[in-house]
Amino acid sequence: MMVAEKWISRWLESKQLTVDKNRCTHVKNHLSSCNRCVESCPASALKIAENLYVDFEKCVECMVCTTVCPTDVFTDKNYKKYLEQMNGRKVIEIACQRQAENNQGITIPCLRSLDKTMLLYALYQNKKIYIKYNEKKCKTCAYKFENISSVIEELIDKVRLINGSKTELYIYIDDKSVGEQQQFSRRELFSFFTNRIQSNIVLPLIEEEEVTNKEREKIILSQKRQLLKQVLLKDSANINPLLTVDNYNSAQIIIGERCTGCLKCAYVCPTGALFCEEDHEMMKIKQNLQACVNCRSCEDACENHELSLKNSKIEVSEFFNEKPQLVYRFNKKLCSCGETVSDNTKDLCVDCEIKQKQEEAFLSFW
Repeated sequence: MMVAEKWISRWLESKQLTVDKNRCTHVKNHLSSCNRCVESCPASALKIAENLYVDFEKCVECMVCTTVCPTDVFTDKNYKKYLEQMNGRKVIEIACQRQAENNQGITIPCLRSLDKTMLLYALYQNKKIYIKYNEKKCKTCAYKFENISSVIEELIDKVRLINGSKTELYIYIDDKSVGEQQQFSRRELFSFFTNRIQSNIVLPLIEEEEVTNKEREKIILSQKRQLLKQVLLKDSANINPLLTVDNYNSAQIIIGERCTGCLKCAYVCPTGALFCEEDHEMMKIKQNLQACVNCRSCEDACENHELSLKNSKIEVSEFFNEKPQLVYRFNKKLCSCGETVSDNTKDLCVDCEIKQKQEEAFLSFW
């Protein structure tokens, strides 16, 4: 048995894809409607049935799940390596594994695994970015993705909207390496090295933020989320100062007056972006915008449909303000035992309600 366990452990360690199921919205919320990873998987290796199941034998490691999952359940072990390879390049060329022959640039599993954070990091390092795409090779690829060019173009449009500076970001349709063909004038070279010195040359990569359960209000940001935050703050001079929260993969939460105060929305939040604070008289539901990833689990959990998500415009400085925003507050209700009643429609706390049901069941038995 021990030999089998060791073999399975080594086999999983050899995989490029890592999975943190605790980040999945379905772990805490069986009402969650999120199904993005399952719908995007070309190998049908993912399944959701009250929980997330991954069939690693079917998985082809295209890494598309790492880009569509809002809570970063899936991680490419080589993600940091792709970013580190961008440092110090005159031209950044990105290509998939099938188009990586004679490629002097960055090789990723599939162009569908390219995400907003990676492109923004590339633009911070250099303003000349080329995405190498070959339609014939994509059509004959085992991943069988369609309309890849339109997906990339849509991603580029989103990145250009965020990065307000003049950027050279193109889809390059050819088999020759851009690094071999690209020529720089003396003015371009001077400008390139000047910008590199002013931007401290390399944006340091940061490790996953470790937070204990007792410090949940400090927010557990994934490595990719932290990197996005760092890039936007470091490159703030070139970032569009006023964007909608959707541009940051976030959303502003609105709670209506008929809220019962059950706090299920805060409980099911996989990132800790929505949480509750209390004082002697009031219960306060607060939101940390930069931790919200627009997974909509809170909206799915609200039985009264009093919670909605708003895509409002917000300044960069306001978005990265670590002080949480007040979303909703209501008068605290106390149980006869002195504990707080979590649901304003009830008179008993959870423990007293359980005791009452046990007593009723006992009496009905006799």
